[in-house]
Amino acid sequence: MSVITVVRSWAVDNVSVSFKTLAVIWVVWVGIILAYQSLTAARVRLERPDNVLSWSARLTDEGSQANKPYLIHPFMNNQVAWDSEYYLSIAVYGYGDPQVSQGTIRGTDEQIAQSYAFYPLYPLTIRAVSTPLRWMGMNPIGAASLAGTMISLVGTLVGMLALYDIARVQMSHGDGIRATFYMVAFPSGFFLAQVYSEAMFIGLAFGCLALLRRKHLFPAAALAGLAVWTRAIGVLLIVPLIYTWMQGMGWRMSALRDWRVLAKGAALVAFPVGAYLIWNYFLGTPFHIVEENVYGRGLLVIFRSLNGWLRAFLSLFGSNPQTTAYYLIEFGATALGLVACLAMLRRYTPEALFGLGVWVMTTFSGHPMSMVRYVLAIPVLFLFLAYLGRNAIFDRIWTLISVMLLALMTLLFTFDMWVG
Repeated sequence: MSVITVVRSWAVDNVSVSFKTLAVIWVVWVGIILAYQSLTAARVRLERPDNVLSWSARLTDEGSQANKPYLIHPFMNNQVAWDSEYYLSIAVYGYGDPQVSQGTIRGTDEQIAQSYAFYPLYPLTIRAVSTPLRWMGMNPIGAASLAGTMISLVGTLVGMLALYDIARVQMSHGDGIRATFYMVAFPSGFFLAQVYSEAMFIGLAFGCLALLRRKHLFPAAALAGLAVWTRAIGVLLIVPLIYTWMQGMGWRMSALRDWRVLAKGAALVAFPVGAYLIWNYFLGTPFHIVEENVYGRGLLVIFRSLNGWLRAFLSLFGSNPQTTAYYLIEFGATALGLVACLAMLRRYTPEALFGLGVWVMTTFSGHPMSMVRYVLAIPVLFLFLAYLGRNAIFDRIWTLISVMLLALMTLLFTFDMWVG
């Protein structure tokens, strides 16, 4: 089924519109986020270094950016920090760039580019979009920064449309609009307007889930494959794919005796599985080396993770208020993500199962950090908030909390401080 057919099916729904409403929210949000970053960069100066975590001070002192060419180019500089370095490096140079931050392999003391820890689709799309900008004379890094921001903004719009479409399955038009607003106004929602892969992933993953709701299984499977090449958790889209396929058979195990049914299921799963195998063949080995040796992360390292969460909890009562504030937000986001998945499990089963997978993989990946960013990929988080937001008091209170934290975290990111 073509994209045009899917778009047309949206357009002829009994519930009219909302592309215009969502587009207006998106345009205003883009303007506010980018203008706010420019305004704060012009008006505010933060004291360095950032002592929020044990390692953050050495990466946020006055000279910390001097040897990072991808983070000091002045054009679109407010939209790049931390992981943006690696996406821009892959887009401009490719993997193995000697100018990008290097990590040390334990046991051999060999150096390896940390960019290997990042999946290829987002930076390669940046390369494609930035190529005509470079032909017009733009600096390669500046062109890549502009292209990366543009791609993130488009991914956010697609994610909003998909989330709205998912919400309307069992909720109202108003709930759908509210869910999309809560997504972009979430404390870490500013990441969706930066050179980070979150927005592209959300566009692909939420798009996949929306298509599954409409029983467009093969277009959904194709998006799942692309999501796998964007972020590691994309492989979890296999769960809602299989769930929807089995649901279409009425959960009759006897239907599996038909080879045509099995062939269809295998073809669906082949998209994300094939995407993973291709990625693993070309980039899997250096990815795991960097993840384990540099970032200390792994798949379901439960005991190490529990130990990390325990230390994070104890730090709430320590002498550093920055650390306390940081982990309060991390714990809050983690708890909210889990509660949302459990609360919406019966109403939005495939989306909640995907969300639970995201929660488990990120919570038990090693170190308790960045959860406020990772939970952006849980669609039922915003559906749950939208459901609670039917209450006017909750809506106003949550909006105030979320927007104030959004402003704080956007400010910190703009000045290259650690926010997750």
